[in-house]
Amino acid sequence: MKLLFRSLLIGITVFTLALPAFAQLDPGNFDIIQNGKTVGEIFVPQRKPGQIKYVEHWVLFRDYVYPGSNRSLNTSIKASRQRHVSETDFFTRVPWGPGYRYVRIDVTDTQILQGR
Repeated sequence: MKLLFRSLLIGITVFTLALPAFAQLDPGNFDIIQNGKTVGEIFVPQRKPGQIKYVEHWVLFRDYVYPGSNRSLNTSIKASRQRHVSETDFFTRVPWGPGYRYVRIDVTDTQILQGR
């Protein structure tokens, strides 16, 4: 569990560095690409303007590699041609098989640093 959390934290950090000033994903559909190959899909449901709590759904295919010290691994997230219109649609149609992983990210996006 500790290794999974650490790997996910590293992945999110690498992902965050590749995005513009804000770390959150806009609502929509995204592909996770590693070295030119699609290795996962992300769905972010619609939310109200200014909403600070929302969820992201990630499905990591069996060949997804958590970013780490392997500097030859090029990981990016790009808008997808896939158009899931709801969470139900995403869970019904996203690829799934042995070795796949589901990651649910519960986000709180605020300009207040906890503890200050």
